[in-house]
Amino acid sequence: MKQGKLVKTRNVVEADEAINLLVTRPKGEMVGLGLLYGKPGLGKTTYASRMALLRNYTRFILTCHKY
Repeated sequence: MKQGKLVKTRNVVEADEAINLLVTRPKGEMVGLGLLYGKPGLGKTTYASRMALLRNYTRFILTCHKY
């Protein structure tokens, strides 16, 4: 496995499509925020971290814990 390389799993492909939709949306819809969510262990944090680094995006991580 190459360091820093994302394997094109279904989750990665779907996330890429969502990011591309956000980047290419019409100016009238330019809110400037995207959200990745889902069950734990699907690679959301890894994907977001790598894409932020590769594409020079700003990344915020918000967590919610149920007590």
